[in-house]
Amino acid sequence: MKKSFKHSVFFIILLHAGIAAFAWFYMTTLGCPTKRFFGISCPSCGMARAHMAILHGDIHAAFAAHPLFWLAIPLIFLFLHSGVFNFHISKKMLSVIGIAAIILLLVVYLLRVFVFHDPIVQPDFEHSILYRFIELVKSK
Repeated sequence: MKKSFKHSVFFIILLHAGIAAFAWFYMTTLGCPTKRFFGISCPSCGMARAHMAILHGDIHAAFAAHPLFWLAIPLIFLFLHSGVFNFHISKKMLSVIGIAAIILLLVVYLLRVFVFHDPIVQPDFEHSILYRFIELVKSK
């Protein structure tokens, strides 16, 4: 094996370990920072719960938490590794895939909020840090 390829593989393994550690910490302690600060869920809200559910073998709970959970891992892999592995996908096609994924994520988010009234993505302003800060400032 070439030295540069070994270096790349080591870097990829190290990167994956770091991402896994951050994801585990994020899922078990922090929760969604957007919802915590603003009281509004982000379009990917429920993705961590969906992946935790699928790790426990509960596919129904995974789809309930976020219906696009199954796309996240392959897309992240594709975008993070397209430069390392030769997937024979042009940069233009990667851009099209990325834009399509973002549009799909936003459409599903809007459907979850306004049509299905999914409790995972419903606003909760009263428990947000911003709301508490504004109330604190107003009371002084």
